Amino acid sequence: MAHSNGLITAPVSFADVNAVLGTSITTLSSLCTSDKINIMAMYKPVPYSADTTSQLESNNTWKSTATWYKGNGNNYGVTPYSSSTFSNITSRTSGGTNGWAAVRPSGGSSAPYRLHDFLYYSHSNGRYSITCPSEIAAGGSPTISLVGQGTYGLSLTTVLGGKYFGAAFVSGSTVKCVKTASLNSTSVSFSSISLAQGVYTVVPFFCNATISQTTSLPSGLNYFTIPYALNVSTSVGGTAPTTAQVAIHYGGSLTTGPSATLLFAPAQGAIATALTISSSSIPSIRNINWASSLPSSCTLTKVGIDGNGSSTIYVKIVAAKHAASTDTTILTSTAVPSTGGQFNLTTSIKVDDYRAGDIHFYFSTGPIS
Repeated sequence: MAHSNGLITAPVSFADVNAVLGTSITTLSSLCTSDKINIMAMYKPVPYSADTTSQLESNNTWKSTATWYKGNGNNYGVTPYSSSTFSNITSRTSGGTNGWAAVRPSGGSSAPYRLHDFLYYSHSNGRYSITCPSEIAAGGSPTISLVGQGTYGLSLTTVLGGKYFGAAFVSGSTVKCVKTASLNSTSVSFSSISLAQGVYTVVPFFCNATISQTTSLPSGLNYFTIPYALNVSTSVGGTAPTTAQVAIHYGGSLTTGPSATLLFAPAQGAIATALTISSSSIPSIRNINWASSLPSSCTLTKVGIDGNGSSTIYVKIVAAKHAASTDTTILTSTAVPSTGGQFNLTTSIKVDDYRAGDIHFYFSTGPIS
């Protein structure tokens, strides 16, 4: 077998290519122009008029000096998507080719179909994504990195020569913080970001100019999507009190104050010990494991929050269903006295809807937006 883990090696056959692409194509022209081809693979069919066998080593690997994969026009077999309107970049970044188009061979002497163009084709390398913290403390300094090139994927800094990788924090349709990395770098580090508490969409992009960290987009620039990348959601927090505890319950009475130890009132069944909040973290309960004693049809309507024993704190609670694209604020910014208290949720939630979701708690010494 001349393929393994999505990588095709010699000798290349129709069966190998079909197996890797997940197709059952029987003609060379259709195989070389299949829309299943990873457009960011380094080695793939491209329009190239010259013979390529001279660029092979005797052991059927490509020479380090091989250049055929750039194609006749040195475009690497792709046409990037760009726009001067950043919202187009945001909406296009959806996990597919994100507006990029393949430049395929068309047959004939100027762009012949060649099966061995698939030699060292990788179906997985070059499928880019970004790494980004899921939660960022107030005034934090997160780093957003571009990953996924691999050994046999095209380098975006090469394909988009002279362009700068960057990331933007977007709320709704408004860019709230944006910055680019230095030329040829694929990591951008923000410094003490100043963002209101909330959930933001992080949009990766390339740009034709460098952007110093700023709270709005400069005018007159051109932006490029990143093929296969997705926008990422992240939660940005505020200044937390020294300590606080949270207790969620759905009826009955709940003892509040710094000594409370249960998430549910004893009469209703506990699911865990109380969540203790430190000033350095944004707490969340992930992949919620509701108590088996909690009825599946139960609707949560209240939250009990311990005070810190000395001063008023503020809390906001956001719930996110598993794989949901939007979050629901279930408790808007609420002042909690030093002795704690019980509060009606702004939006009640059904346990069944959040069995595999997340609940984020935001604490601050002042009101939370």
